[in-house]
Order: sequence, then C-alpha cells, then structure tokens
Amino acid sequence: MQAGEGQLGTDESTFNMVLCARSAAQLRATFDAYRQVTDRDIEDAINSETSAVLRDGYLAVGMTAICIVCLAHALYRYST
Repeated sequence: MQAGEGQLGTDESTFNMVLCARSAAQLRATFDAYRQVTDRDIEDAINSETSAVLRDGYLAVGMTAICIVCLAHALYRYST
C-alpha cells in the first residue's frame, strides 16, 4: 500500500520487487494479506496504479501466482 494506493505516484520498483522476487506461494499470501488490509484485490490496485504494458505484465504475474492454469490464458491474452 505504501508504494501505490493513496500515494502521489506509484513506486514501480516496489511492485517489481514484490512481484518478481517472491514465490507463487509467497505472492498468494501477500495478495491475501493485501485483501484483508484493504478490502480490495491486488488486481484492483494494479489496474488503478499502473497502465499499459506494465499493468499487463503485473497482472500476468499475479494471475500466474494465483492459478498456474491461468498462465496459458495470460500468455495468450497478452500476446495478441
């Protein structure tokens, strides 16, 4: 939350660190904790705080962490 929602600008380096340096299990736990604290899904925060290709990449990583089956969907969706 300190890097995105409610802040002036978005600290993409924090999003990068969280989304790229954690395992799928750690990301799921992080997303669950985020939902408990904010009453919003991480996808909502990504959609509201980022745009274009960066948003699409973050959402693809998030989807993959939540559901590995979603990887094929994400790859197809974001490649077209």
